[in-house]
Amino acid sequence: MAMVLGKQWLESNTNYQVVAGRLAVAPDGYVQTKSRKTGAKCMKAKHRIKLCELACCEQRDWLAPYHRPVGSAGECGEKTILEMKSQSRDLEDLHVAVIVGADRAMNKSGHAKWHKEFKHITVCIGRKGETARILERYEKDKDSGNVKHKQFCLIPDELDNVSSTAVRQVLAKMEGSESDKEQVMDTLINDGWLLKSQMLYILENEYDLYF
Repeated sequence: MAMVLGKQWLESNTNYQVVAGRLAVAPDGYVQTKSRKTGAKCMKAKHRIKLCELACCEQRDWLAPYHRPVGSAGECGEKTILEMKSQSRDLEDLHVAVIVGADRAMNKSGHAKWHKEFKHITVCIGRKGETARILERYEKDKDSGNVKHKQFCLIPDELDNVSSTAVRQVLAKMEGSESDKEQVMDTLINDGWLLKSQMLYILENEYDLYF
């Protein structure tokens, strides 16, 4: 998982100690708007949060989805810090690190996240098919003085480029027969896209998942 790799890299290569990680779950309104553009179904936030909880089960001592939908990863981190400080006066000098994949580091027009200053640390993790291109551009911009975001960290390690669109397309096949559902389960679990616990949750709530 990207969050685990980001934590390992920060603690091995910087002076930061990661005390908590939160997954930012987008609001229903944003997801509905995006889904209308693509024609995909929109899963309710309460179910997306629960599926994230199940995904974090092996790292639950530090990692969890934020308890309600939030507008951005940066906002999620800021809210988490405020909540942690309200619970413990011993916590000081806390910072937010936003984890992104290399596929999100630069848009199609060539504008990259390191082109402007950003108040939070950004940790960019490699994605298969994207890392070499992003690394080459980043090094070129660094040499030319075009890296404005001084706390942008690029991790060359790569994770599989799992497409959320592809996952939704496979899940859409669950509307067929029982044999179709079993095939969907096998595909998503065997390909490592979803845990068995997540798939069982989806089956238990399949008639309430979407708007």
